Amino acid sequence: MTLSKSLVATALIVFASASHANTVIKFDAVIGHPNGVAVPDGYYGSAWLGWTNFHLIEVTNPSWSNSGAVQASVSLPGVANTDSGLPSQIYSIAPFTLNSAYFAADWNDGLEVNVRGLSEGLITHSKSFTIDTQHPTLMTFDWEHVDTLLFSARGGIPNSTFSGTGTGFAMDNLIINGPVSITPEPETYAMLLAGLGLLGWRIRSVRN
Repeated sequence: MTLSKSLVATALIVFASASHANTVIKFDAVIGHPNGVAVPDGYYGSAWLGWTNFHLIEVTNPSWSNSGAVQASVSLPGVANTDSGLPSQIYSIAPFTLNSAYFAADWNDGLEVNVRGLSEGLITHSKSFTIDTQHPTLMTFDWEHVDTLLFSARGGIPNSTFSGTGTGFAMDNLIINGPVSITPEPETYAMLLAGLGLLGWRIRSVRN
């Protein structure tokens, strides 16, 4: 391998390692609104993600305090909540790894949730699980190299202590491993320069 190719290869390796890290999305940067607001693309801590049919809600708001969404909140005050009965989606311009998340049903106990992971339009992973309104359920996925997540829910029995019904559910502390930003941070450039400097030192040592 030529010197120029070695430099390029090393730069790519260092850049790749620097631009991927665990991202914990806690949904706590909420906007006070009784019915919630749509999770915006590029939401806090996930600049490279897009969102469809997920809403930020503050579980301490009276509109939601009498629901199972409260149970999903492992880090107050916010969660990402789905529109009842509507499929929800998380997508990215670059592949990522879905590690885990906490879930709770809004209204129905025994709610069946299905999550599918796609890569370039093809389903590569699928997982179904049951959640309720009484406690958060931690689900571990460890799905690598996906670019889209599809969420759907069905069934369950309405909890009689709540006034609402439907197949909505809440999610909190979503952990994803992927590119932390499209624009490299200063630390990324520092690691790249450090790697190139180390390579240059090794080449000089060999020549001497």
